[in-house]
Amino acid sequence: MQNAPSVDYPVGRFAWASWLALLFSTLSLMAFALGLWGGFFEVWRAAGFLVLWFLLSLYAAISWRYPLGQYWLCWDGQTWQVHTVHQYPIDPPVHDSYALSVHLDFQKSLLISLIKPNSLRRWFWISKSSFPERWHGFRCAVYSRSE
Repeated sequence: MQNAPSVDYPVGRFAWASWLALLFSTLSLMAFALGLWGGFFEVWRAAGFLVLWFLLSLYAAISWRYPLGQYWLCWDGQTWQVHTVHQYPIDPPVHDSYALSVHLDFQKSLLISLIKPNSLRRWFWISKSSFPERWHGFRCAVYSRSE
């Protein structure tokens, strides 16, 4: 089996993360208020919901305050690398390679994650509209396997 040729594709981080954090923050506040009003909570559950609401609200505020960056996913025929926009194409490539997993495939958009050993998983929502000319090559690279 032959590997896909090298390709670079622009991506942003999961854009709905801020909205989901805000939604969950609001839902946890509503559950907290409903629980207090209905008398459904013991003190420790009320404190747990309050802490959950605070953490979700803090995450939502931080994600709104500091927008998520733009990146390039780079496939060199063997490994995946991630470059920030200001790194590409002037700076030398970062030598960290990632394993790519496809979680959702809607043909014109993909939800993928990248992970490297001893690191957190990084999520990306990728759309054909970001760079339609490279979409086919990018999808070939996503589904290719290095030898």
